Amino acid sequence: MGISRSGNWKRAASGAKRIPANKKRAFEKGRQAANTRIGAKRIHLVRTRGGNR
Repeated sequence: MGISRSGNWKRAASGAKRIPANKKRAFEKGRQAANTRIGAKRIHLVRTRGGNR
């Protein structure tokens, strides 16, 4: 699916392995890295929930 910010794939503080209850979902996606540069302002559309991009 791509970039995920989910902690399901890390280990717990005790060292125990977490077993996710479900697969990755579209609403759990993370964003691409910004890769900021000096120059003209560029605006990227980002998929969001609620219709306000």
